[in-house]
Parts: sequence; C-alpha cells; structure tokens
Amino acid sequence: MTTVAPAGSLLTFAVGGGWGDEEASAETTPCLVVRGTDLMSVRGGSLDSVPLRYETPKKMASRALQEGDIILEISGGSKGQPTGRTALVTQQLLDRSKHPVIPASFCRLLRPDRSQVHPRYLYYWLQEMYSSGRVWSYQNQSTGIANFQMKVFTQVEMVRLPPLEEQERIAGVLGAFDDLIETNRRLAQAAIGLQRAAFLRATEGLPRVPISEVMQVEMGQSPPGDTYNFDGDGLPFFQGVKDFSDRYPATRVYCSQPRRIAEPGDLLLAVRAPIGRVNVATERCATGRGLAILRSGLPAIALQSLTAKADLWAAYEDEGTVFSSINRKVISDQRIRWTSDPDLARALEALDELVLDCHEKNSALTRQRDELLPLLMSGKVRVRDVEAGAS
Repeated sequence: MTTVAPAGSLLTFAVGGGWGDEEASAETTPCLVVRGTDLMSVRGGSLDSVPLRYETPKKMASRALQEGDIILEISGGSKGQPTGRTALVTQQLLDRSKHPVIPASFCRLLRPDRSQVHPRYLYYWLQEMYSSGRVWSYQNQSTGIANFQMKVFTQVEMVRLPPLEEQERIAGVLGAFDDLIETNRRLAQAAIGLQRAAFLRATEGLPRVPISEVMQVEMGQSPPGDTYNFDGDGLPFFQGVKDFSDRYPATRVYCSQPRRIAEPGDLLLAVRAPIGRVNVATERCATGRGLAILRSGLPAIALQSLTAKADLWAAYEDEGTVFSSINRKVISDQRIRWTSDPDLARALEALDELVLDCHEKNSALTRQRDELLPLLMSGKVRVRDVEAGAS
C-alpha cells in the first residue's frame, strides 16, 4: 500500500556539518569535509575536490558519513540557485578515502530510517524536489545568501511511500542511469590520465615557453546584469568556475548581450580563486570577468600544458586571500611545458574525442533520467512500464 509521510518522520538522525581547522593539532584528527561546491563531484563518486581539514574526535563522531546517508546543502544559495542540492553517500565513495568524511557547516547530514524508506529512493525524491523547483518554498533569503529552512522542510515536504520493495525498484531504475553515467565518467578519467602521462613524458626536459608565444589570450568581460537569464535567451554564459566540471562546463545561465565570446574548443581559464581551473568550451559561449579565453592551433596540447601540472598557478593561490586574481600579463608571461609534436597532438586529440563522447553520452543519459524522475516518483509511471518499454 502506498502512503505519504512528512520528510522529517523518515529520518533517524539529522545534524549540521563542521569545518574544523586548516592545520593539525594534538586535539584534532584529519577528515575530508564535503562542501556544497563538492556535491556534483561527490555524486559522481569523486572526492578529488574535497578539502582535508582537522576536526575534534567528538564532533567528528556524530558527523562521520555512513553508507546510505544523504548530504543536504542548507546555505550558500543565490537568487538564481536555491539551496537543497543533495548527494547520496555510497560505500564505494567512502572506500576512496583513508580518512573519515563529514559534511561541511553549510550542509546537513540526513540518515534515512530504513524501516520506512530506502535511502536511494529518498535521495531521488529530494532530487525531484530540487529539479521541479519545489525546493524554492523552503528558501529563506537574507543579505543575498539563500538558506534552507530545515524545520519547514521536515514538517511540510510530504514524501510518497510505495512499499519498500517498489521503492527499491524505482531507485534501481534511476540508479541504472547513474551507474552508466559513472561508467562513462571513469572511462573519461582514464583517458585524461593517459593524456597527462603522455604529455608529461613528451615534454620532460624541454624548455618552458610563455603562454603568449603559443596561445591567444583574451580576458572575459561581464555583460549588463539585466541581460542574464535562465530561459535560453542568447548565449550560454559563464562568470567563473561555478558551472565547471572535470572538463566541460554545464550550461545554466544565458546572456542576451555578450561582451566576450569563446568559440567551441577554446580553453576557459579561471583568473580568480580558485585560480587556474580550466574547462573546454563545447559551444559558442559568453564569459565574464572571472575567466580568460585561451585559443591555440594545437588545442589538445594547449589543454595539457595548462592542466598536466596541478601547481602551475600555485604562487598566486598562496597569496592567502580569496580575492586573489591574475591579469592578462600574468597569464601571457606564465611559462608552460610545450611541444608541437604532430604525433602527440594526434594522440591527444583522439583521446579528447573519447572524453567528449563520454560527456555527450552522459548529457543524454542525464536528460533521460531527469525526464523519468518525476514520473516514477509521482507514480504516474510504474517500474513495470519502464521495463516493458525497454524490452
């Protein structure tokens, strides 16, 4: 029998996160701290972007993530992006860290009551709540920062609860999409690793060259604020790294009056903290002041020259301020590994095509999953209907 229940009644435990200290001490122990900005990569099974911090054992004991927990973002939203993003904690994710993992202070740990709800089913319910826009009803915005009203959410959000067996089947169908996405992500990461190794080997011992000798550099410029939109009017717009992924940015905001335009294949370099992150434009797009556009006749080699060594821009990050930035002259003068070897260029380009293919497949899988998500969660489509359509 299908029932409904308030979200709060489906939790055995909920607690805010922590942040700890940057440096170790006798009273603290190391842990990874998942921030709101890490949720997308955590969903994909990666902890690479998650910072190592030092927290007291007492605080960490109640916040250490377990398999089946859900991380809920509760602060840090904006006018265009609400809080309420989530990530499901899997055992595979925890196994990737030798340290305990906890949510950050702007997040909350939710532990589902497995006697009532399958953790993955509740996770997908929260995903649907976010993607449908229902999450906006739980926002409380002050001083430009949106916060999630946890108490209101736990009392008001009513979760549809089919029998546990049906919940598991629904989660299994949606999880199959995520598993395929994860497989493609890992294939892409393997290709990126091969590229990095080949490039570093080929350029070992070669003299460094200034970026200006091998690439065109153009700084981004922000258009008028009233030209931003979420309706697809104009070009995709990227102000900084907010929509960056491992390689390609995700389109969220558009701009009807772009000032600086990147072409497909151009490199988008973050010029503000975190300085040095790079994504590749997959389509014509507009860029704001947080990015520079770099263009080269050897784009595959150019990408590796900017990403193969993680410490390329470390000197500027070490200035100790979150407002640190670099300008066109700094970028142009930066010396990088470089080679014009045509054989290496062809090999890197072939791997670039594989990475892009994985990205495009994952984009299609994500769209299909997101179209199916509200239908399954509402009961308008049953799992047997999906299985019949696939057979």
